[in-house]
Formats: sequence, C-alpha cells, structure tokens
Amino acid sequence: MSHFLACKLFGHDVEKVELFRPTKSKSDGVLGRVVHSRNKGNIYKMIGDFFIGTAPVIIGSFIVYMLIKLYLGSEFAIFNMIIDIEKSLEMIENLDLFKFLVHIVMAGINTLFLIINSPSLASIKGIVLLFAIYSICIHLSLSRADIENSKSAIPIVVLIIVLCTVIFGLMGIDFSGKFIRLVTYMFLIMTTCIIISIPVTVLSMMVSAIFGRFR
Repeated sequence: MSHFLACKLFGHDVEKVELFRPTKSKSDGVLGRVVHSRNKGNIYKMIGDFFIGTAPVIIGSFIVYMLIKLYLGSEFAIFNMIIDIEKSLEMIENLDLFKFLVHIVMAGINTLFLIINSPSLASIKGIVLLFAIYSICIHLSLSRADIENSKSAIPIVVLIIVLCTVIFGLMGIDFSGKFIRLVTYMFLIMTTCIIISIPVTVLSMMVSAIFGRFR
C-alpha cells in the first residue's frame, strides 16, 4: 500500500496492484507487488523512483511510531527518553559509531521491556495495537526489486539535498541539521522495531517447526 501511495504522489501510472498473494508467492517469492511505469523524461517522476522504492520503510516507520504512541499512552515520554535523539546525534557528530550501535541495541531492548511491562498489554486494545506493531516491524524492509528501482534516483535526491542545504543555509536555516535529525530518528525507530520483533519471530518459528512435525 505504501508503494501504491508513493506512486500516486509522484504521478506514476499504476498498472496492477496485488496487496497480498500468499498462493502465487509460493512460485515466485513475491508476497505483494505494485506494477507501475512513468515518463522517463520527467525529473519529478524520476525522483519518485527513490521514494516509491523506500516507501515501506518511510511510511512503515511513521505508522509504527504512531502505534507505539497509542499503545504506551502517558508512558510514551519514557520511550523518547530511551531513544534519546540528542545523545544519538552527539555520537554521530563525534563518529562514535560503536557507541551509537550499542545505544541503538539497548534502546530496542529497553523499549521491548517497556512494551511488555505496559498496562496496555492487559487490554484488548493493547493486544491489537501490539499485533499491528509486530506485523509491520517484521516487514519493515526493502526487497531486491525495491532497492534496484530506487538506485537510479539516488544521485538526483542527493543533489536536491545539497541544493536545499545551500539555499536554506543562505537564509539562515539549518536544513542539513534538521534533515540529519529526521533520518537519525527514523533509523532509531526502524532498528528498535527490528529488535522488538526478534523474540516474537523466534517464538513463531519454534511454534511453526513444532506443528510442522505433525503434518
């Protein structure tokens, strides 16, 4: 659905949409797809290739962020403290990549415990939200086709970011700082999602393996 929305936003012609194809995927490994095309001479539509390819990660991260906010309620402030965007940016600026990696892993683990210990887990609403969070988290990735479709537009997107940085810089606006902050926060959300989904994924694999023996 995120691919489809991005296609519409950037004016691509959508030829076919298959949101869920569990039977057909057994032969080609494609669980869902959006077939689209564009005018090759249109720069705006060419830029769209990048955002259409990366849409599941961008939109998925935003949806998970909102679902976690709904799930945690008043405890969401603790989640922001765990993520600690200021500390993350400081480590990136100092190129402390190992510390940043450790911080991300610990943020994911602490968020997992925060979710497990939340009072919301005892309610139907909380269970539904948690299932939705998990379902999106385990699919918060890009396929090989997504990456291939996005690659051609990367130079143009980078050029636009550089131009925006220069133009807004002349206006006294720190565009690059705000952009890095946004990307870092999104990366933290994505990594946290992956860590949250690991124990449930392992558990589901174990259950699947056990029941698979009785087939």
